[in-house]
Amino acid sequence: MADASLSAGKTPSGWKAKQAYAMAIVCLLVGVMAGYLLRGSSSPAVATSEDATAPVAAQPASMPAGPSTGSHPMPTMEQMKQMADKMAAPLLEKLKANPNDTNLLIQVGNIYEKTHQFKPAAEYYEKALKSQPGNADVRTDMATAYWYTGNADAAIAEFNKALAYQPNKAIQNSWLSNGW
Repeated sequence: MADASLSAGKTPSGWKAKQAYAMAIVCLLVGVMAGYLLRGSSSPAVATSEDATAPVAAQPASMPAGPSTGSHPMPTMEQMKQMADKMAAPLLEKLKANPNDTNLLIQVGNIYEKTHQFKPAAEYYEKALKSQPGNADVRTDMATAYWYTGNADAAIAEFNKALAYQPNKAIQNSWLSNGW
């Protein structure tokens, strides 16, 4: 018997299908209008060069200039280089005492790779691979650094070498495992 009401175009609650769709559309439109009118996350207007009379939103002195995402500004490449140099400084001091310490070389390479300083990252990975040429993880990281510096041929060659050393291992890289 319940099937008879469905075949007549009514939903189990007694509404006709057209009524349910109409109500859904009305609710959607009301929600969109309310969201547009009541949005609380709008940012203050910033004056452009054409409108010199508009108030200019002040930028805090601690906030660097440049593109931003939400409330956190994106660091510039120069700022990222400074961050990398600062983070790598203690490790570089240790490397002065033992310049062939593979683990330190890899750590320094990782710091530079994470801060998008791919050329120095590749240099440190190259040094690490002199003592551990079969380290597929480091070879993959170096290949990634080569790729981002624009050296696609070297990147492909290094990926192939990594696969030669560990053919059954899936390529895992920091940028892949971080959801990039």
